[in-house]
Amino acid sequence: MLNLSIITNVDLKSKMAQNEAFIPVAVLYTFEIEEDVVKMANARAGGLSANVFAMSFEHGLKTSRLLELGQVQVNEHTDALSSKHSSNGMKG
Repeated sequence: MLNLSIITNVDLKSKMAQNEAFIPVAVLYTFEIEEDVVKMANARAGGLSANVFAMSFEHGLKTSRLLELGQVQVNEHTDALSSKHSSNGMKG
């Protein structure tokens, strides 16, 4: 069993930032304005799924619609294979 690793200060052009990691790793970024994080997320080569956590569901839903990703969950995290998701998990 592998332990979860949390990585910060990752260069956005690095392999870690650009590729899907199918291991228990979370890459965390900080941002000043929301538009910056949306641009950062959309610039990634991969994009199977994402989670948006916001103070209100409405704000999270608005933000999720700006993301060019396969599946986007708002204020929750569930199994990616759950039947409640209608998208195929592919970017684009």
